Amino acid sequence: MRAEYWNAETFSEKEWAERKPGAYGGKRWLTFLPTCEEDGYAALARERGFFLIFSGLEPKADFFPVPALAVFARDRWGGFFACGTEKEFYKEKIYYITPALACYFVAEEFRSLVRMMIFEPDWRKKAGMETEVSGDSLAEMDRLGELFGLTKPEEPLAENIRRAEGITVFENLEAAKKQYVIL
Repeated sequence: MRAEYWNAETFSEKEWAERKPGAYGGKRWLTFLPTCEEDGYAALARERGFFLIFSGLEPKADFFPVPALAVFARDRWGGFFACGTEKEFYKEKIYYITPALACYFVAEEFRSLVRMMIFEPDWRKKAGMETEVSGDSLAEMDRLGELFGLTKPEEPLAENIRRAEGITVFENLEAAKKQYVIL
């Protein structure tokens, strides 16, 4: 018998907020409201290729993760950043979905992800991906870190990157249905 998962993508915001415990597959967009001011996230977008997903501007993406993930950002290399739920995403484990649909655990929580992106700009190499990062000076990294109140970590954070256990990312819903019953 194949495992059953509810399709998280078919739930309205209200239904999702009131959902019962169970097994869910698919992606939910965790979106943000854009601001006009220059802030740390604008600098991360410009200098590190990290783009939060803004409400109403969700990208086209057919991939279907099992179990469900809340996708909150993309990068200039075609990957996506996600966490397990939307409730307190900044406290949850962060995953990176590569353009080839491999899923990696990349950080214990959002702040660690930002710190790694600032001070270890070539972190994607740990996931076996090519990366086009500039050779920032320590002063440039410190300047970017100051925008978030972050300092260089004592130990390399990218050393913790590993394939995500228990998460499969399918090309689309139809591919997921070949392995699971999607309700």
